[in-house]
Amino acid sequence: MFIPTESTEESEKLCAEIAKKSKGVCFLGYSGGKDSLAAWLYLQKFFQRIIVFHCAPWPKMKSVSDYLDYVEYEMGGVHILRMIGEDYPMALYRMMYQPFEDCEDIATWELDDYSKLDVLEFLRYKFALPRAWCAFGISASDSIDRAIYVKKTGGMNPQNRTFYPTGTWTRKQIVDTVRDSGIKLPSSYRYLNRTMGNVPGIVTNEVLKAHYPEDWGRMLDLYPLAEAKTVREQILDREWEASRRASIESTGGSAASDLPPDDSTDESLYDGDWMEDDGE
Repeated sequence: MFIPTESTEESEKLCAEIAKKSKGVCFLGYSGGKDSLAAWLYLQKFFQRIIVFHCAPWPKMKSVSDYLDYVEYEMGGVHILRMIGEDYPMALYRMMYQPFEDCEDIATWELDDYSKLDVLEFLRYKFALPRAWCAFGISASDSIDRAIYVKKTGGMNPQNRTFYPTGTWTRKQIVDTVRDSGIKLPSSYRYLNRTMGNVPGIVTNEVLKAHYPEDWGRMLDLYPLAEAKTVREQILDREWEASRRASIESTGGSAASDLPPDDSTDESLYDGDWMEDDGE
């Protein structure tokens, strides 16, 4: 099994410390993204047992299930526990894409308190590991907010017993680790440059509809007004763009946008043979 050799001094010390505290056993919240994959590969150096779980944004996503099956095989048959993340209950609590007539019933379900910590508490109970720590794939190189968080916490949260094994890694270290492992990232990176880890919005709705029709149909079962919302947002976006162009051109400027440089993940990391034909 591939284990990364590159790391940082902070990461090395953190993982060694947590492995001692957690008696060689940890949980891993695996999103399917590059950071959580790099974290999983690195944790093997310190932990004899890693219990891996995935929190899906909504139940029974075929594209996610297929990818997790592939990763299980590539990681030597390690089982990934399939759980439901906090995004789905919270979306229902906020009545996201829900018809008005269902709102009264949904309001009685008391969904607002559910979080990943509830999932973790359940898993600690299930495996009789009440003091085990849990790793998540958070990297300071991802965003300013994450960089501040990792620096502030030192890469761990003792109260929740959570830690971030690759928190101080550079983006290059993350990408090199994923590439060297030979394990491909989800096909969603091709369209979103990330996993389907969040509650769908206007962009992810369009991606689902175009490339993951089975998951799109499932989403419409759970979020009946998603398509209507998508169409409405597209209309508003077109109106806003037309207004922007008219305003710029009226002052003698150019309506062309200066696009930022492409920061997408190298497509060699996600074009794997495991993917099914998505119609392209």
